[in-house]
Amino acid sequence: MDEAQIRDADHPFSPTSDTENPSDLILLSMDAVRFYVHWSVLAYASVFFKDLQTLPAPSGVDADQTFDGKPVVPLTEPAVVVGKLLRLCYPRTSDAFAIADLDGIAGAYEAAKKYLILGGTANIEAILVDPRILDAQPHRVYAIAYHHGLEPIAKKAAMATLSKLPFDGKQPHPPEYEYIPAVALWRLLAFHQRCVDRLIHELKQPCYWQHQSQLQNPTRWVHPSLSAVWWRDEDVRHAQHCGPRYAEEDVGPAAWFSRHIDAVCDKLARCADVERITTQLSRISGETLHAISACPACAREAPDQLEVLARDVKASMKRELSLELTLSNFLTDESPFFVPLIP
Repeated sequence: MDEAQIRDADHPFSPTSDTENPSDLILLSMDAVRFYVHWSVLAYASVFFKDLQTLPAPSGVDADQTFDGKPVVPLTEPAVVVGKLLRLCYPRTSDAFAIADLDGIAGAYEAAKKYLILGGTANIEAILVDPRILDAQPHRVYAIAYHHGLEPIAKKAAMATLSKLPFDGKQPHPPEYEYIPAVALWRLLAFHQRCVDRLIHELKQPCYWQHQSQLQNPTRWVHPSLSAVWWRDEDVRHAQHCGPRYAEEDVGPAAWFSRHIDAVCDKLARCADVERITTQLSRISGETLHAISACPACAREAPDQLEVLARDVKASMKRELSLELTLSNFLTDESPFFVPLIP
């Protein structure tokens, strides 16, 4: 390797990072970056480096592997991986030793096994599910987890992707997508669609027409919203053309409420973010406000009751997503398709 092409690593593995306890070993990455480290730390964290320290000095063409009086150990990993690997070995005495991003993590996971880093893979798995990492970059975590066969982490990452907007083709793809198969992406998209189907089902459930007996016998109510103003007419004086609708023995909610639900469904047709959906459900849009303004009863009661409905729907949606996650598999093709039961 041409000496002119070699550069020193940044802090905390630069030549001047620890002047009180100078480094006594240099690790040279495959892309020509020198990491200044300590034999004692690596020997404690890694059986590989502990054994390497006791091996006899090389001879022949490898005999001159030194720099600045320190032995140089060439590695086959790039600098971005070596930096992460070393942070697994060193005690976290400052933020400089913390792993704060996913760059090189996939390679560091393999390197931790290769170099027998004590607790290395477990530490990386903990980093992958750290909310600061998982919530910010769930697609990258999913790809890393899939690549390394980490089903529980892949599941957590898949769930975290639901709060993100679908890719629109304008965003750059997560770099880790380059080394996972198409079926991994298909399973993630299929999971997203099944979750959307479940959420739409829960969102539309308060609109389903019911037999009139459901409203006459409160103990048989199939949904708490049946007590809301858009279903009631016995104790409520609705304006003309407002209130529940009747068709033979069935009854449906006020037309404005059905249109409100349809508008939320249309606006968030591909969304699987419970918070966004239920927030939209609780808000009265201009069209809905205009529709209920002519009915004093709905104008008075609907805002508060929509907020109550949104809380109830949020709880049911979270249960449905939890169930879907339990039924889903990402490393094997065994996930069932969701078929909603329409009452």
